[in-house]
Amino acid sequence: MPSFPYRSRLSSRTLALTTAAFVAALMLSSCDAEPEAPAQELGGGPVNGTPQADPAAPAPSGSQLSHDRMREVLEEHGASSTTDTDNYWADLRDLQRELHKLQVDPASCKQTVVSAALPVPDGALMAHTEEPQELTVYTFQNAEAAAGYVELHSSALGSCSSYTVTRPGASEEGAAESSTDLERVEVRSGAQDALALQRTTTTGETSERALVVVLRYDSHVVSVSQEQEAALGEDEAEAAVVVLEAEAATILSELTGETIEAPEPEPEEDEEESSDDDGSEDSGTTEDPETAEDAEESESSEEGSAESDAEQSEADTVSDAEAEAPSAD
Repeated sequence: MPSFPYRSRLSSRTLALTTAAFVAALMLSSCDAEPEAPAQELGGGPVNGTPQADPAAPAPSGSQLSHDRMREVLEEHGASSTTDTDNYWADLRDLQRELHKLQVDPASCKQTVVSAALPVPDGALMAHTEEPQELTVYTFQNAEAAAGYVELHSSALGSCSSYTVTRPGASEEGAAESSTDLERVEVRSGAQDALALQRTTTTGETSERALVVVLRYDSHVVSVSQEQEAALGEDEAEAAVVVLEAEAATILSELTGETIEAPEPEPEEDEEESSDDDGSEDSGTTEDPETAEDAEESESSEEGSAESDAEQSEADTVSDAEAEAPSAD
């Protein structure tokens, strides 16, 4: 984590709740080189709602699960401490305001960064734990909203796979900068949507790496993140993703009542058989059956013709000998 003087009114609790995918961006948004002039407290509530601050998140609606149900499932999987939407609700609009102060390069990625950096998208509820694994459950009012959330992160891998976030300061010393690189990792899953990526966030001389798997089924999303000491190669990353996908799928299955299992990998071609096939093709020993048959017929025909010519030659010799013999008269 970058170390900066905190001068924002955002509570440390809210910062701890933010999604791991954009930790650096949020840490930058929480620091300021110079104290700001006093401003009216914006409070919580939905980011597109009324000015009144609500003390707690709204009750579940549509297909949403309750906070109690989400926390119960996380606790069944070893979580000793969980948080949910109510824990950050009072600070949500302050958080969004701070995020909009960030400068993002390329600029076209700013909305994606800001949207994904919020602890939970507008209209959703969440539950989160960091024990024993960093797990987050999001529940939406309908499947379309949940699919849109996953698509937001998926599209970022294409258009915003590498970006820089800067928190302007009153001086060069007060400014802070962080860069993030995202790399897609192949994942097999029985979920309706599945996404896996490697994320590297660098601030100054410090780099933080993590492997993230996101699964969706119907109106619910489960995200699991695991820190990595070093960047993983393709095979290593895919092997680690198998473990994280299984963990996320187990939780998603309990939330939805569906059995979500990854499909079996396609069987690999036998190396010995493949080698034998390649060898026969390269040596050119494979012969067309029809060609072989034609060759045999041709050879047989030639042998028959030779025998016939020999017999005819012998007959001609006998005839000539009889003609030359003296007459008995």
